[in-house]
Amino acid sequence: RLEMDAKIQKSNLRSFYSAQDKYDYQELLKEKRNVQSQLNRLSKKNGYGANGLEHIVEEKMHYNYFAPMIYKADSIEALEKLRRRVEESKTHSCIKELLFDLIESRKKLI
Repeated sequence: RLEMDAKIQKSNLRSFYSAQDKYDYQELLKEKRNVQSQLNRLSKKNGYGANGLEHIVEEKMHYNYFAPMIYKADSIEALEKLRRRVEESKTHSCIKELLFDLIESRKKLI
């Protein structure tokens, strides 16, 4: 998100080139550098590469997106729709397996 904001501000600089746009662009770059350095520190502390840590965070985001919907589903049809959405999503296979197990356990409770 920060990278896209920085790109938008950079394009605004080309179009308008006001002092406020330049200041906003510099602030976004500073924020982006801070976030990147935090990511590098965390990955180094935990023994991962920066890309590996980003991948882990992305997997958790996918799981946290689908898990509440699975818990809130009140019928088997709704669970089947969620199962198809999980299959169609670009989620890592380990997370898909966890979500499928969660769906199966939820079906037993319904």
